[in-house]
Amino acid sequence: MMATLLLGFGAVLLIWGVLKARMAVGADPLRSPETCLYIAAPPRADRPVATLRNGETVLFGPASAFWTAPPELALACGNPSRDPALPGGDVPAGLYRVLDIADLSEAASPIRRSIGTMALILRPEKGGRDVLLHGVSRSTPHSAGGVALPNRVLDALVEQLGDPRGLRVSIERRSIRRHGWGGRRKT
Repeated sequence: MMATLLLGFGAVLLIWGVLKARMAVGADPLRSPETCLYIAAPPRADRPVATLRNGETVLFGPASAFWTAPPELALACGNPSRDPALPGGDVPAGLYRVLDIADLSEAASPIRRSIGTMALILRPEKGGRDVLLHGVSRSTPHSAGGVALPNRVLDALVEQLGDPRGLRVSIERRSIRRHGWGGRRKT
């Protein structure tokens, strides 16, 4: 009888300790407020990469990403310049939160070809339009809905994240200016 009571009390203490450890800061780096998926072009590069970081620690990536809208889509939406503020434009820069994940495995074939079998719905923190973080085949160098990662990379990211809701996402776009035609180089 006494052994059963001690065993039960020990189990309660063990469960309480595990729950307390999970709630402690840093116990689950994916739920830490310092964790963010950064999507940006590295210095001296034109193409963006996606990197999941917790502070200075890289948790995932860097992985190639695509953030330009296909020219055909932009033209069809009446936005041939791909203005980020208009439908059919490139993804706008800013801070986002993952609102939810959409399972598109049962979607029509053209949708699956354009944005893959799953997409993370990103909501801007300061107003603006929702965008998608979605999968594409390696041969597609554009994003039809926001930011695209190769399908297998997105699958691996979602597997590592588990439930991605609430994750911070930072999209940073920079203008690249190069010296060349008409430019002056400082000497």
